[in-house]
Amino acid sequence: MDIHGTPQFPYNWQYTGQTEETEPFTLNILCRALLLIFKDEGENDTGKVNVFVDGHYKMTADPRINGWLHCNTAILFSEAESREHIVEILPAPGEEKKKFTILGFGYVL
Repeated sequence: MDIHGTPQFPYNWQYTGQTEETEPFTLNILCRALLLIFKDEGENDTGKVNVFVDGHYKMTADPRINGWLHCNTAILFSEAESREHIVEILPAPGEEKKKFTILGFGYVL
């Protein structure tokens, strides 16, 4: 109920870039496929994040890839069977003072 971004689900999770310490967003999930849905925008104060699954680099998500406000979806993995996964998302080097918004995740059990 405030005019500032609220860093919580179910509405979104936003890294504001305003903290001194960079803590990764961490998700523990049992699934066989996972999609990341993140906010794309053209603002200069938005930055890239690196996405890791089970300790392995998967991608760099760039919220300025198209330069206009909408959502982007990226497939992080798709496997034959469900198993436990740990997903970590943190600012890319040099992007620590910029914001990034996770809108949600899609998964297949």
